[in-house]
Amino acid sequence: MKNLKLLFVVSLITLSFLFSRKSDSKNKSDENNAKEIVESQFKTYHGEFIDVDTVMVLNGNSFIYGVKMDEQAKRLIKKVDAIKKDDYDVIKVIVKGELHPNTEEGWDEILTIKSIDSIYKPELKKETKVVKFSSKQNE
Repeated sequence: MKNLKLLFVVSLITLSFLFSRKSDSKNKSDENNAKEIVESQFKTYHGEFIDVDTVMVLNGNSFIYGVKMDEQAKRLIKKVDAIKKDDYDVIKVIVKGELHPNTEEGWDEILTIKSIDSIYKPELKKETKVVKFSSKQNE
């Protein structure tokens, strides 16, 4: 009789564990789907991210947008600063976001970053050799 009760309790625990794992995976799947839906609502922008003092700019092939300073922008600054070798490095990024008309002085449109897709390390700079010529002739 004790064995039967023990078997019953173990069965209940196993079933409850299985159902809870199933609902956890369903919740994670729902969260991932929601994230994909939100990110797919926004346009993708490829460009060079420039951060100088309190001004942030995304410079693309055919556009230059000011970037709204918010939590996503601060996160992008941290990631970009981590791979910069010096203040003059240009970092290429791919972000998703939305444009809004700028109501303040400056850029015509402001980009609000919704997600950071990719950050590219700066290319290695080739050494530039300087060759000096003199108009004086060796005597």
